[in-house]
Amino acid sequence: LTAAAAATTTTTTETEAELRQKERKRVREIRKNGVTRHIILVRHGQYDETHREDEKRILTPLGRQQAHKTGQRIAEMIRGYRLPTTTTTTTDTEESSSPSSSSVRIKILRVSNMTRAKETADLIAQHLPSGVERSDPDPLLNERRPCHTIPSGGMVSPSTVAKVDEGHRACEEAFQKYFARAEYYEHEYE
Repeated sequence: LTAAAAATTTTTTETEAELRQKERKRVREIRKNGVTRHIILVRHGQYDETHREDEKRILTPLGRQQAHKTGQRIAEMIRGYRLPTTTTTTTDTEESSSPSSSSVRIKILRVSNMTRAKETADLIAQHLPSGVERSDPDPLLNERRPCHTIPSGGMVSPSTVAKVDEGHRACEEAFQKYFARAEYYEHEYE
């Protein structure tokens, strides 16, 4: 290799390294600014099904336990997984935990306006850090049938058809509001 060729090779390598570093920075910015989002769906805990009125359909003791355990697990996810490590010293061996970068950033807790869902969310929220925002209950998130079942099992009343059609519209609206892919504009991250 001549000195000029070696200088060109070094410059090219540095440029490639700079490009890789620039790409890593761009990806970090995208993640930091929320283009990627993770949605954790939680169904309400077990509830009393003996009543028809929603306000009487509260969680059972098992349902409350399920909600607490879910809150604890989500809190663990927010803190991040801790990998056990063993450190050897001259006197003994001690267990420690090393933090991991696998923590989950949760910004907001959303809930339907059904009694059992609000109760579940209240119990889960007891375990979450104070920085997690609580939204007002949203009826778009209520349980409903999103589409007609085929075969229907026989004749279906017009009121059932209307109810399912309305459920479909609400499901689609909820999907667009909460689940549809976020828009990504490259120029915002350059």
